[in-house]
Amino acid sequence: MGSYRAEALIAAPAHRVWAVLADIDRWPVWTKSVRKIRTLDDRQFGLGSRVRISQPGLGTATWVVDEWTPNTSFTWSSALPGVQSTAQHRILPQPDGGVRVILTIQQTGRFAERIERHLGKKIERYMRMEAEGLRRSLQNS
Repeated sequence: MGSYRAEALIAAPAHRVWAVLADIDRWPVWTKSVRKIRTLDDRQFGLGSRVRISQPGLGTATWVVDEWTPNTSFTWSSALPGVQSTAQHRILPQPDGGVRVILTIQQTGRFAERIERHLGKKIERYMRMEAEGLRRSLQNS
């Protein structure tokens, strides 16, 4: 099983961080780990949304939002032959008025160990890029 985690402290309130995180159309602007992203449904991004993401060196995958708690977290999952991925995006308020963003991915299935061996470092790097890119995008807004 592959397990990955990245965190960032962001000096912005949860609702501002959520506004950037939930605006998935703009992800390629603040993280180079996402080449292209688009919803596959004709509705606002949220619970049940299907999203296609293209990432350099990882290809394209479709993710489905399984859990949705505005201003707090969302979880989505993606299934490819031999591997199931579940990713969570959490926003935890901090005493100073900022937040800690925690990104996690769990991969299970027949090919999860192989993916971890061959792509684990890239997945970890992309998650750090996403956490840091989110922080920078809010710092500059």
